[in-house]
Amino acid sequence: MDDTISNKRNELSAAGERVSIRVSPNSYFVVLFLSAFFSGLFIYLQYDIAGFVLLGFSLVFIPLLAFRDRIVFDGRRLSRSGLIPNTWANFNRSRRRLKIFDVEQVETHAVRTMKRAGKVTYRYTTSIRGKGISFVMVSGGKDFRAMIRSILPLLPNNVLDNRSMELRDYISDPKEILIKAEFSRIPSADVLEGSLRSVQIKAKRNTAAPLDENIAAEQDKVYGLRKLANELRLSGALVQAIEAFRRALLLRPTDAWLLFEFARCLQSFAGAERDGKLERKAIAMMRLAERRAGTDGDLLARLGESYFQSGEWRRAGIVFEKAAESVGESFRVVRGLAEIALREGKIAHVI
Repeated sequence: MDDTISNKRNELSAAGERVSIRVSPNSYFVVLFLSAFFSGLFIYLQYDIAGFVLLGFSLVFIPLLAFRDRIVFDGRRLSRSGLIPNTWANFNRSRRRLKIFDVEQVETHAVRTMKRAGKVTYRYTTSIRGKGISFVMVSGGKDFRAMIRSILPLLPNNVLDNRSMELRDYISDPKEILIKAEFSRIPSADVLEGSLRSVQIKAKRNTAAPLDENIAAEQDKVYGLRKLANELRLSGALVQAIEAFRRALLLRPTDAWLLFEFARCLQSFAGAERDGKLERKAIAMMRLAERRAGTDGDLLARLGESYFQSGEWRRAGIVFEKAAESVGESFRVVRGLAEIALREGKIAHVI
């Protein structure tokens, strides 16, 4: 893993690749609204010149400052180019840059912003923290995808949460994903939505002994369907993602990773539809993935994290213990056990 990260960083540096994304302008909007309020107050109090000067300054300079405030990644470190954050950093002598090897934690949160025609629009917020400094990136275009593809592959799995790893592996252009789905003959959401209430996986029967080329072709097909399903899920096409997962599992119903990722897709759809029955099916599928996981410590750790996020704290503790027995006490496992102990009030265990 370290060699892969080092090679990737050297490739970026050699190519001189530099990517950036505009910082979310929420704080600038707040300042703009406050300035408009005070300019109106000055005009109401008959301080017309002061009111119009403040209003003109706000309308010209605050949008300009917001437009120029960007998070920049040069292949080695993250930094911000905005005048206000850099001036503030100089004033209180805080860090302005974060080297890639100093990243301590990456968390991604997804918020459903709109649901229409069987498709959910997600807004992802990714926070990168380390050495007392934090960079927050919000999805909304190709700049976010470029930043994710440039930064997250350089980081070890232990500092990434589940959703950050999914973005790293499967984020793509939504238009291209829908074209791939059409090419793979995945029907539209309108056609599929009625069949989602009875999700059942049954393996196809094949009495003949499989040939080597048939096995290889099946593996390629399962891999393609799995990748497409995860890309559809992250882009918000949950109905089509479920269908792609279902087709992959028809070919390989005992694949623990497929079961786990299908369960997370069902969870997302159940949350969007507020369907408790589908939520229970998703938890049951996670239990099935847990049984199939064997001694796969990475999968067990990610299952524990998903259980914890779903409120299944007791099950999460059991799975984290399993992962510790299988591969030892990795960072993700120890952190998960600490979070569970914290919820139970076992301060000594947390420490």
